[in-house]
Amino acid sequence: MKKFIKRLIIFLIPILILFILLEYAIRQIPNTYKYKNEWMSQHADSLNTLILGNSHCMSGVNPLYLTNSAFNFANSSQDLERDYFVLTKYENMYNNLKCVILSFSYCTLQDKMDNTDKSRLKYYGIYMGYEKYKYSVEITSSITYEKIKDYLKEGTSQYSPLGFRVNKFSKDNLEVSGIKAAKRHTLNNRKDLDDNLKYLHKIIQFCEDKQIQLILVTTPTWHSYYEHLDKHQLDQLLSTAKELDNNHENVFYFNFLKDDRFNDNDFFGKQASLTVSGQLEGELAAMSLGAIYTFGPTFRAENSNTPRHLAEFWMIEPEVAFNEIAENMQLAEDFIKYCIQWALDNCMDDIQFLNNMFDKELIERLQFVLKHDFIRLSYTEGVKILEEAVAKGHTFEFPIYWGADLASEHERYLVEEHFKCPVILTDYPKEIKSFYMKQNDDGKTVRAMDVLFPVSYTHLTLPTNSRV
Repeated sequence: MKKFIKRLIIFLIPILILFILLEYAIRQIPNTYKYKNEWMSQHADSLNTLILGNSHCMSGVNPLYLTNSAFNFANSSQDLERDYFVLTKYENMYNNLKCVILSFSYCTLQDKMDNTDKSRLKYYGIYMGYEKYKYSVEITSSITYEKIKDYLKEGTSQYSPLGFRVNKFSKDNLEVSGIKAAKRHTLNNRKDLDDNLKYLHKIIQFCEDKQIQLILVTTPTWHSYYEHLDKHQLDQLLSTAKELDNNHENVFYFNFLKDDRFNDNDFFGKQASLTVSGQLEGELAAMSLGAIYTFGPTFRAENSNTPRHLAEFWMIEPEVAFNEIAENMQLAEDFIKYCIQWALDNCMDDIQFLNNMFDKELIERLQFVLKHDFIRLSYTEGVKILEEAVAKGHTFEFPIYWGADLASEHERYLVEEHFKCPVILTDYPKEIKSFYMKQNDDGKTVRAMDVLFPVSYTHLTLPTNSRV
């Protein structure tokens, strides 16, 4: 028996060591809970506004647009008990905290992570010291494997430096997923309701004692979601919110659930006459002045809030008269390198912060771009490279063929896997470019160009057509 036990121990020791090493490795993967705890530990003393709650606030309230110093500490499925834990964990550091924004969604009063999302609870113990789950292991969580898969695929965090989740474009059918989510969030559990109300009043009392405003927010949702909500559960939420707003001077409630300003058929909420580009006007000015540029706000009158194309942004558009396409390409390369060098020389503190907190390879990649010439590549050559990649076993979601409008995955393959540096793509088929671009002599392509930059989810479009 002793011999058996000895052999068993010898057998188990390597397994245990491997388990420990894997656990350690997994904890090194960028983790939003760990990052948010570290951020608060360093900056809570200067914080004016703290955002708490579940994914509705995590993806719906961007600290960047708040006037005061703000941070988003909302997380997926985070319930009121965990909100209270987060709020009180840093209470000795609050020197300037004036406002707390808290998700008050359809399921807030009914949801308990202990019953609906146990897999995430351990993160509060592992990365934030939540006593009940302090000695948990991450390797046993199903969410962990999803995290590993996403990290190996993307290599970066989906969260901004201020804790806001930057959502990817969803391929889900929102009509269907909205109905499923409404059903999933309909709980009607009396015990959990009583427990949540207890922690809600604790949060209110904490804010009252600290003279902090508490703003309860019901964020906008897709119509297929709110049309399938349980009336009793929704009325309970709304009546509770109204009561708290009326009875507490420091509590304010905002209900955007069905707000007309977020109508999916009217992106801007009201009639607007906005420009996507001043290019055509700039071209006229360039013909008289030689070389000009425009710089100002740009708006896309469509719901295009993606990492590639924001709905609102600032854009520089240079226009040079009588340039050939080769001169345009050199102008684009010089312009990008000048901007990068200027940023490195004058904004290194900001870039270092982004490098440390968001993208560990940012500075290295920027310096790499400065040292290397941009690849000049025709559309036809690019398609040939992509077709060869497919022949060798590489798979793309969208088919590649001559005449196809290149998708993001095609562009990223060219710049991030094949050339590993910026690529200037030229001579597109005339059918997929604007009517006013000058045709080449072959009658099939136009003198257009795009600069493809080797940064995840980034596509820079600079001067797009040459003038002769």
